[in-house]
Amino acid sequence: MVKSILLCIFFSIYLSNTSLEKIAFNYSLNNNFNNISSYSVGSFLSDQYFFNYNLSWSPSENLIISTNFIENSKNEPSFDNILFYNFGINILTKNMINYGVKINTLKFHKVFNTVKWNNYFIDKKVNLNNFLDIYLGISFSYSDQLSYSSLNFKIDKKIKEKIYLIFGFKNISFKKNYNYSLGLQYSL
Repeated sequence: MVKSILLCIFFSIYLSNTSLEKIAFNYSLNNNFNNISSYSVGSFLSDQYFFNYNLSWSPSENLIISTNFIENSKNEPSFDNILFYNFGINILTKNMINYGVKINTLKFHKVFNTVKWNNYFIDKKVNLNNFLDIYLGISFSYSDQLSYSSLNFKIDKKIKEKIYLIFGFKNISFKKNYNYSLGLQYSL
């Protein structure tokens, strides 16, 4: 099972290069929230000038259910009113490994109209002397229209009680296709 997943990821590195994959990748921000008590809200700004709003709920110690909504803030007349949202489930293990799945939907795109894809991810958390947390991981996005893998890097730093500053970076397999985001998270 693991070998077949790694084989799929390896082939998607070399076979992904369509414009739909680039658009889907631009909306796939690295924004998995892990530092929440019961509820968490957050906002991110990406390099594509997208505002991402995130709401997360943790019903238990090792489960996070989250949703994202992206507002497209580009003020160009040729740009459509694109709506992006997703629903995700993260499972946290005791050895600081986070894995999960997200179901993504992009609607009202001028060329592709409605696109749905799944994103599977695994991240490893490294804590640096309780100063900041670093997450290293890999993700695989798949649907009948696209398939790509990406490397994930995220840093979060507690700046006040229950407030975190988060920086995320993603790259499609060392190609020149990358995105990054900067945001704030507030845990209730």
